[in-house]
Amino acid sequence: MQQLQFYAVFIGITVILGTVLISFIVLLSKAQQRKKAEYNRLNLLAEVTAQEKDRARITYQLHEDFGATLSAIRMGISTFQLQRPDDRLRQEQFKVFIDDIITKIRTIATDFLPGTIQQKWLVAALREFVHTVQKEQPAIQIILEADDLPELSEYKTINLYRIVQEIVYNTIKHARATTLLINIRHDDKRILLTTQDNGVGFNYRKELERQKGIGLHNLANRILLLSGTVDVLSETEKGTLYMIQIPLAEGDVIE
Repeated sequence: MQQLQFYAVFIGITVILGTVLISFIVLLSKAQQRKKAEYNRLNLLAEVTAQEKDRARITYQLHEDFGATLSAIRMGISTFQLQRPDDRLRQEQFKVFIDDIITKIRTIATDFLPGTIQQKWLVAALREFVHTVQKEQPAIQIILEADDLPELSEYKTINLYRIVQEIVYNTIKHARATTLLINIRHDDKRILLTTQDNGVGFNYRKELERQKGIGLHNLANRILLLSGTVDVLSETEKGTLYMIQIPLAEGDVIE
């Protein structure tokens, strides 16, 4: 009888110890997963921060160095008092050529880091962006519908801008769409961003897993950094719908 009791106690202790060991392994695994996820997030944050610093530096150089130099060259050309009609014609052609380069540089600089973004005006920056893209890509109609968003932190503002930018560029490059609707709404807890195009559609998960779409990975990474979620509905010849939710945490909205 005592032997049976001993075995019962031994088995009970073994089960308890086994349960504790399994629980410890599960907790350790979850802790490692959280640590890995945080490590990946910090790496993403460092990468995105470095990208934005590079964009700001390039924007400054384009504006202050190249733009100013070309403007000086244009002014120098204008001072030449040429007599021959052919020379004067070439002079005007050179001035037009330089003006075109200056315009392109300003467009590139604005694309890299719009001044309105630096002032944290997200919707205004997006309207400028859409207007510029629309002039360069008249084959697609881009419609932006947006709430008057509260003033957001610079971090939130820049990443939301880049998210929309990636979707627009991906749509132009791959979707063969004629219409793209962008809708931005918000409430006290989140920002809701949806985009809908009428293009050829694609398999979002498959393309993401194939590691081919740099734009898609940039999009997913920025949503992850903002602790957001994305759902993508896409069918062949029926277009693509992005539904993105970005939470508004304390400190995101500037009073």
